[in-house]
Amino acid sequence: MSEYLRDAQAHVAARFYSGTFLAIALVFNGLWRYASKDRRLLGRKADPEEVDRITRQYRFGPALYLAALMLSFVSVPASVGICMALALFFAVGHTQSK
Repeated sequence: MSEYLRDAQAHVAARFYSGTFLAIALVFNGLWRYASKDRRLLGRKADPEEVDRITRQYRFGPALYLAALMLSFVSVPASVGICMALALFFAVGHTQSK
């Protein structure tokens, strides 16, 4: 992505970049929902509050990555900015303790 930020084709790279994150978010959300439904694939000691917190947090990903993909048609910096903000959101959210 960084190689194309100043290129005339930056919008194509931004679409591919945000579209890839959107696809990953959709698949990951599906996997998480399957695993966490009725705690079927989580360990016996999985904290229900933590599972619910993670589930709520993951709801943001697909919608915001879709927004980033749509923004890539208008503003490459805004699209990349959303992707970077989401990376920080998920990184910080997972390291917070109760």
